[in-house]
This record gives sequence, structure tokens and C-alpha cells, in this order.
Amino acid sequence: MKSKAKLEIQKNQYSRLATLIDCIYALVLVIIVTQLPVPSEEEWAGGTLIEFLTSQGNDLFPVIIALVLLITYWIQNNSLFGNLVRTDNIHTSLSLLQIFFVFSYLYAVSLGTEENFEGQSSVLAFQSITAALIGIAGAMSWFYAQQNQLIAPAIPINAAVILWRASTPDCPSKRVSVPRLTA
Repeated sequence: MKSKAKLEIQKNQYSRLATLIDCIYALVLVIIVTQLPVPSEEEWAGGTLIEFLTSQGNDLFPVIIALVLLITYWIQNNSLFGNLVRTDNIHTSLSLLQIFFVFSYLYAVSLGTEENFEGQSSVLAFQSITAALIGIAGAMSWFYAQQNQLIAPAIPINAAVILWRASTPDCPSKRVSVPRLTA
């Protein structure tokens, strides 16, 4: 049985980890939003919102997909973390690995909005792989938490598996990156 002091340390570590992850997701989402195209004064004065959105579809669509995907992963992370009572060093490392992949995905999305890399299959593959790795790292973290009794004792293992499956995003962009529209 774990000592009372060690359990208290693990509970504090869990609280700090959850706060860090929430802050990182919020920061990444803000950075992704800054990737959205901004109309120039001429574009805005001379046309409608629909015309702008139509003309900027190549830049707008991938950023919207990234926002939806990251918000989905954040919601999944929050729902799973809400059932944890503590963490340990291995679980923390797995959670930080997931955050590393979130940053990698941010980099991949940023590359995809650069004109030099626009629509290149290697960038799209990088986006798809990093998006999948976010989910894989999250799944590894959750399964580790289950196996090491880091989840609330009131949640039986069968219910924990059902909870994880229910919170796993079933988003097509998780499996395949959508190529940019061509003009």
C-alpha cells in the first residue's frame, strides 16, 4: 500500500499536470486561430463574407479542421482526466508525450499554411501522423491509469473502458488529412 504522503504528492502532481495540459491546449488553440486568413481592406470593402470565405478556402479549411480536431482532443482529455484521482511519473510522462504531439501537430499545421509547402503530400502525411499520435499517446496514458489504479475507485474497470470508448473522437480528419482545395 502506498504511503499517505506519496498519495498526497501524486494528487498534487495530478492537479498541476491537468492545469498545464489545459493551458497548453488553450495556447495551441490561440496559435491555430492566428493561422486563419485575415482579409485586406480591399477584400473586405469590395466583397461579402461569402466571397472572402470562398476565395480563402485553401487557407481556411485546414485551419478549421485543426481547430475541430484539437478541441475534440481537449474535450476527450478533460473527460478522461476528470476521472483520475492522482498521477505518477509514468502517467505524467505519457501525458507530456501527448502534449509533445500536440505541439508537433501545431507545427505541421503551420507548415501546411505556408505557401512553400501548401498541399504537399509530405506535409499532409505529417499532419495525419501527428494527429494520430496525439490520440495514441492519450490512449496509452488512459490505459496506464486504468492498470495502475489512478482512476477514481468508484469507477469499475469495465466502466472505465466504456468511458474511454465513448470519449474517443470519431472524426474523419483523425484518420486522413483532407488535401487543400485547388483553385
